[in-house]
This record gives sequence, structure tokens and C-alpha cells, in this order.
Amino acid sequence: MQEAYYEVDLSGDFTFFNSTAVKELGYTADEMMHMNYSTFVDVRNARRVYETFHRVFVTGQPVIGFEWELITKAGHTMHVESSVFPCRDEDGRMYGFRGIVRDIGQRKQAEEALRQSEEKYRTILETMDESYFELDLKGNYTFFNDAICRDQGYPRSALMGMNYRAYTTPETAMQAYQAFNEIYRTGKAKSLYALDIIRPDGTTRYIEMSIGPIKDADGNVTGFRGVGRDVTERIKSQQALKESEERFRDLAMLLPETVFEIDAEGRFTFVNRISLERFGYTEEEVYGGMGILDVIVPEEHERAIANAASVERGESNGLNEYTVRRRDGTTFPALVSTTSIHRNGRFSGRRGFLIDISEKKTIEEQLQRAQKMEAIGTLAGGIAHDFNNLLMGILGNVSLLLMKMEANDPAFDRLKNIEEYVQRGSDLTKQLLGFARGGKYEVRPTDLAEFTRKSSLLFGRTKKEIRIHHKSQDDLWPVEVDRGQMEQVLLNLYVNAWQAMPGGGDLYVSLENV
Repeated sequence: MQEAYYEVDLSGDFTFFNSTAVKELGYTADEMMHMNYSTFVDVRNARRVYETFHRVFVTGQPVIGFEWELITKAGHTMHVESSVFPCRDEDGRMYGFRGIVRDIGQRKQAEEALRQSEEKYRTILETMDESYFELDLKGNYTFFNDAICRDQGYPRSALMGMNYRAYTTPETAMQAYQAFNEIYRTGKAKSLYALDIIRPDGTTRYIEMSIGPIKDADGNVTGFRGVGRDVTERIKSQQALKESEERFRDLAMLLPETVFEIDAEGRFTFVNRISLERFGYTEEEVYGGMGILDVIVPEEHERAIANAASVERGESNGLNEYTVRRRDGTTFPALVSTTSIHRNGRFSGRRGFLIDISEKKTIEEQLQRAQKMEAIGTLAGGIAHDFNNLLMGILGNVSLLLMKMEANDPAFDRLKNIEEYVQRGSDLTKQLLGFARGGKYEVRPTDLAEFTRKSSLLFGRTKKEIRIHHKSQDDLWPVEVDRGQMEQVLLNLYVNAWQAMPGGGDLYVSLENV
């Protein structure tokens, strides 16, 4: 026999064995006769052998396929599989055990290699970010890793046996069906891009898949296996980039100033709508090879080329003023600013904007005139102030003379005339001072509620037939006014109201923040 055969008594001592047993253990036949099994096993295996013999003794039933480990005389460990049968005498009494011992070392090595291989690939599948799956020919899941549960949002228990149609849109299901059908017919792998996956919470994810056939030993397709990766964020980023490009292109188109891009040779690659209107060119003309120098007057080309070179070197040249010309030959001043465009680390062109500063030039001229007028006003104010001081000196002396003069004195009327002329001159200087101050005169923060109340009461004392009603908001804001002018304005309004009510009436004065 190729297997080792043995017989032992109830104590586990050898009473018979074949030559294969002698060869496997490495002992001589004399050494093995009456040797106990515990001699060539460790404590753990001795216990297992004892329990097996004991079970056969108690039950009287054999044990088949019992695996254990023995130690040869040379110290090597052998993996063996044994069968244990009871030995009985003519009266049926059990007097020992017999059985066969088979070396299963190679089988155990193969099983361990297979286990390690399976463990290795299972570990790879469970640790990879991509989802791995296997489907039968109907599209039902038969195997998958944890990543697919994460991507599709289903627990393992729900996903096992589920058909791919259960979580896809009809369009995606048809696309996948056509792909599976092609793989089944051709036996070749296929890639599917951006498939819609609907998760249990109603959200949609986009999955990119590579799918191939599963074949049996005869080469027949029995199912499908594949790898999927969640590309939702990539799809969203691409969509966001597209929307961003469209948004900023639309904004550029709608801007009230010229926005443009030119290539490395200075030819236009983009202009917004206002550019065409402002310069009078058509899109065909602009994109037909027209360059930036075509809209700058020739005498400024050298400066424009120098500025462009500094931009290409990465230097900032800020705003540059040029005289630019329209298609009809008319020109206008413009500010131009550009920045360089680099793609893949190489200079590929420039983008920038052009601002029509014709109105700005006009405003600058107006500002210069206004500054001249301001200087004149300042001069007038100084002169008026000094002149007023002179008039006050004259008025003071005239007043002193009048105090000592009788009204019937011939000079009295002449001095009164002088006093009146001086007063008119003082009023004129006040107007000059008002002009020098921008027409504000003596402006001070004023509570108009109290101011109008006093002025209306003063007017009411003189016009008893008018009933004055005064009302103002509690948190009325203060305002800066010339109180003398304001008093005149209010008095004119009161008098107008009185004249409109010759028989008497009600005058309402109310103030509120607006």
C-alpha cells in the first residue's frame, strides 16, 4: 500500500504496521513496535489523537478523514489524514484500533497557496478605490467588493442578486444593455463613460466602467466582470468649468468696454460685442487675420510693440494711452492694459481691455476750468473780506459823526446817504463771500424743528387770524444751513400762505426725514 497502515492497542501502542509507516516516520521496525503514538506528536496533536480514539471507543463508529500533524524521527512535521476503525475479537469486544494514514502535505501546501492567493486578490479588491463587480448573463450581481456599495449607496445584502436596471435611468440601462450584448457577441472588453447611477437617497452619481466577459473552460461567455470608478466630481468640475467659461464669455460680451484676446503674433482671437460696434468692423474682418496694430495709429506702433514685449517677458506695464482709429478713419484716445497668456508653460498670447477715454478727456478739461474758477472765487473772497473791513471802518466813523450831529444839519442827509451806500456795499461783499464759499455763506448744523417752531411763532404773533400747527418727526436729522437765508425762505412761505388766506385759516408746518 502507498498509505501507511497501523494497528494499536487500547493504550495507543503499535501492534502492527506496514513498511510505508516505517518509511514515513523514519524509525526502524524494532523501534516502532510497541511505540506509543504520543512519541511522535506534540501536546496539541496528542490530545486530538486521544480524543479521536476515545470517540471511536465510546461510539464504536469509525472516524474518517481525521487531520493532524506528526513529527518524524528527523524532526520534520508532516500533515496527515487518518481513518480510525475499532478492532474487535470474536466476541465483539474492542481490543484496539486500526487505520490508514495518508501524507497530505502537498495538498495542504496547494490549499495554503490557494488561500493566500484568494486572500491576496480579495485584499486588493477590498482596498482598491475602484469598484469591482461580476454579473451573470441577466445582469444580476454575483460578486462585488465594498467600493461598489459605497459608490452606489446600497448595502451588500441589498446589492447581491440585484439587477443593474434597478438603479439606472432608462437611457443608461439601454446603453449598458447594448454594451453587454456587444461583449457577449464579440468576447471583447468595452468601456462605458459617465453612466447615470441613481442612489437610494435619490442623488445621481456618474460612473465610468471597463467591462469584460467571464468565460468557462470551453470559452463560452457565462457572465461579465468589470471595474467602475466614480467620476461625478470630474463631471461636475467639467460642467462647472464649461458654465464658468460661458458665464465669463457672456460677461465679456456684455461689458461696456472693449475686451480682447490676441495670439502670439498679435492677431485677434476674441473680441466682445462692443468692440465691433465701437470700431465699426465685422466679425469676419476681425477674425480674418486682423491684428492689434491695425487699430492703433501708425505713429504709436513702435511704443505699442515695446510695451507688448515687456508683457511677454512677464513685466507689468500698467495702463498705456494710445490713439486708436475706427474703420472709417476717425480716432479717439484710449487706455489699454494687457496681460500675458501662458499655456503649458509657453507664451501663447495676450488678453486685455481697451477703454475709450474721450469723455474722461472732456471731464479733465472741465475740471481744469472749474479749478480756475475756484481760484478766482478764492481771490474774490479775500478781496471781499478786506473790502468789508474797510467799509466797516467807514461805517463806524459815519455813525460817530451822526451821533453828534443834529438832524437839521445840512451834512446830516449826506452822511445818512454815505451810511446807506456803505450798507449796500457790505451786502455786496457778503454776496462775494458767499460766491467764494460755493454759495453756502455761514453754514452751521441746525435743528430745523426748533428753528421752524420759533420762526412760525414769531410770525403768528403778528398775524392773529392765522392758526399755526407745528409737527416734526421725533428723530429728525440735523441739517447744515445758512440760518439767515433759511429764515428769509420761511418768512416768504408764511407771507405767501397768509396772502392766500385773507379771511384767516390754518397754516401747517411739518418736518420729516426723507
